[in-house]
Amino acid sequence: MFGRILTNETILPNWLTAALLRWKAKKETRDFSRVHTSAGIEYTGQIRDSAVDTIAPNQITDFTAVQNDIRNKTSGIKIRFTAPGDDEDIGTAESYNICYTFDGPTELLTNFEESYCVSNFSVPKTAGTIEEFIIPPPNFENRTGAIRVAIAIKAMDDALQVSRVSNIVSFNYFTGYPKHRPKQDQSIQSPSLRDGLMQDQLMQDQLVQSQHMNNISNTNASAALKCLTCYKARSHAECQRIGTVQLCMSNEQQCAIDIRTVNWRRKMITKYCKQASACINERQSNPTDCKIFGPNRFCRCCCGTSLCNVDESSCAGNV
Repeated sequence: MFGRILTNETILPNWLTAALLRWKAKKETRDFSRVHTSAGIEYTGQIRDSAVDTIAPNQITDFTAVQNDIRNKTSGIKIRFTAPGDDEDIGTAESYNICYTFDGPTELLTNFEESYCVSNFSVPKTAGTIEEFIIPPPNFENRTGAIRVAIAIKAMDDALQVSRVSNIVSFNYFTGYPKHRPKQDQSIQSPSLRDGLMQDQLMQDQLVQSQHMNNISNTNASAALKCLTCYKARSHAECQRIGTVQLCMSNEQQCAIDIRTVNWRRKMITKYCKQASACINERQSNPTDCKIFGPNRFCRCCCGTSLCNVDESSCAGNV
C-alpha cells in the first residue's frame, strides 16, 4: 500500500509513504483525559420463568433418628427434623424419602436410592414446622444383636426437584435386650421385680407377634403372595394381568411388611414397591436406558401405568 518490495528485498516508497511521513511530522501530541458518567447499573436478581420450578427443597440439617423402644425390636425408628419447603425454606415439600444402610454412612452419600428406603409415610408440613413420626423397623434379614444403622432423608417438591442428602445419623438398633440395661431400669434393685418385668415384656412381645401373624394370615397373606408372584413374573405385562402392580404401588409399607413375614429381602421388593415419585424421577433421568434395556430398578414399578405416563410397549425385556 505504501510502496513495493524490490528483488533485493528493499521497499520502494510511493506517494502514500511520503504523505504519511509528512502527517506524522506535523502531528502534535498533547495530554488529554476523557470522563463519561453513566446512569448506573442495578442488579435486581436472577430472571426466572415463573412457570418452571427449578428450586429444590433446602437440605435438612437437624435430622435425628433413634430406636423408638430398645426393648422392642418391632417398635420402629423415631424420626425428628425441621420440615423444608417447596422452594428451599418456603412453602411445603411434596414428599420425603428416608433411606438407611448397614454398610456405613458413606453408602448414603454415593448410593442413596440404592439403600433400603421408606416413603409415603407422612404428608409433609409447612416449612419450619417440626416433623416427628415413627417409621417401620429396619429389614433385619439374618442380623441379630445390636445392628449399626446409618440413616438419612431427602425431600422432593411437586416439580420433582430433590434436595441434597441430609445430615447422616448412625445409631444401634437392638433386636434383643442390650447388655447394659437402660438408665430408666437401673433404679430397679429387686431381681424378682426385674425378672417379672422382663417376663411381662416377653409375654407382651409374644402376644403382639401372635396377633400380627394372625392378621397376616387373615388379611395380608394373599397380598404377600401376590407381591412375590409379581416379582417372579416373567414380564411386567404378566405382573399386571395378575393385578398386583397397583397393590404394591399403593401400599408399599404393607407390602414390605407382608414380604418380610415370608423372609423376602426388602431390597429386592423395592423393584415393584418403590414410591411413585422416585419412579417418575427415574423415567425422566434415564428414559433411553429404560426403553432400550427394559425395566430398571425403578421403572419396574411403573412402566405401563399412568404413574409414568408411559406406554407398556416402551418397557421391553424380562423382569
